[in-house]
Amino acid sequence: YLSAGGAPTVIEGRLAAWGAFTSYGGLVRADRDFTGDGVPEVLVVMMNPEHPEFPYPGDLYIFGCENGSYRLLYQAGHAPNRSAPLILNTEHSDVNGNRLNDLVYAVQTCNADVCSTSVEVIEWNVTLSSFDSLLAEKVEEAFAAAEVADLEDDGLAEIIVRGGQGASEAAGPQRSQTITLRWDGARYSIASAQPADGEYRIHMIVDADEALRAGDYGTAIARYQRSLNDSLRSWRYPDEAAHLQAYARFRIMLALAAQGNVGAAQAAHDELVAAYSPPPAEGSEAGGIIVGPLPANTLPGSGFVEMARLFWREYSASADLARACQVVTGYARAAPSSFEVLNSFGYANPTYTAPDLCPFGG
Repeated sequence: YLSAGGAPTVIEGRLAAWGAFTSYGGLVRADRDFTGDGVPEVLVVMMNPEHPEFPYPGDLYIFGCENGSYRLLYQAGHAPNRSAPLILNTEHSDVNGNRLNDLVYAVQTCNADVCSTSVEVIEWNVTLSSFDSLLAEKVEEAFAAAEVADLEDDGLAEIIVRGGQGASEAAGPQRSQTITLRWDGARYSIASAQPADGEYRIHMIVDADEALRAGDYGTAIARYQRSLNDSLRSWRYPDEAAHLQAYARFRIMLALAAQGNVGAAQAAHDELVAAYSPPPAEGSEAGGIIVGPLPANTLPGSGFVEMARLFWREYSASADLARACQVVTGYARAAPSSFEVLNSFGYANPTYTAPDLCPFGG
């Protein structure tokens, strides 16, 4: 407890003497009423003088006046690899429009590979007599910047978290995304998570795969078709473009089959197999589709062509997507090298397992 008289000045003086105010942070302010009792609370951000290096650790405290003394109402928490909280809503004191001041802040936590930014929104809960989080779910993005803004000019502020990119080679090709949180009447929840346009082929593939899993087959097909564009960049896998283009065409066949467009699915299958079939022997007639098994490692991406063959053989006989996908999954498990290209893009990109190759297996 601290005496109410002159508490902010006392706190500020002590923290300055301890070296908890630095050029990169630290403050004491007593101009905002968080509890709605008409008396401003004392908000303190102090830096850790024993760790004056990035990410500049520190802590945040809120003290409230009770019976003539100040007591601690809230503490954000401290760790050596965690930055001091950065207050975001300096201009929007009441972010959810309920006439009670809120606090929005961001912290950055770093490990050997990445620094991640997370946000928090707290508000005084009158019933519980304590601060409560207004977040519906945790939001954390690598190398991100966060801000509070009333995007819709409706008196309800949004929280925007814009991710960045790290320097670690192990992360693989990266792209940022912008997460927007909106007030839903009870909590701040994610209204949108918009990735930046990917310059790498794998990113277009990942977006297409996400649409396919969601059952949005038209969007999935359009994205797979865009991934065939030779202007998209490759990462480091040998003959990566050929591998991923074969995968995209295999997935187009799956999406068409899932739509019930059997004729178009068969045409996609036939075109893919023909493109990866060995040329006819000298003197033989050109044209036609070779229905025998592909020679091992004939062309980059031939594993995905074999998946298309196996799928279509079963599907054309049974018209059962699940059974056809089970055949593909069995092949992928027995021949993991057939899809290893999909797992060559670092920890910033998805990891694929055999069941992911044909996701209609039940």
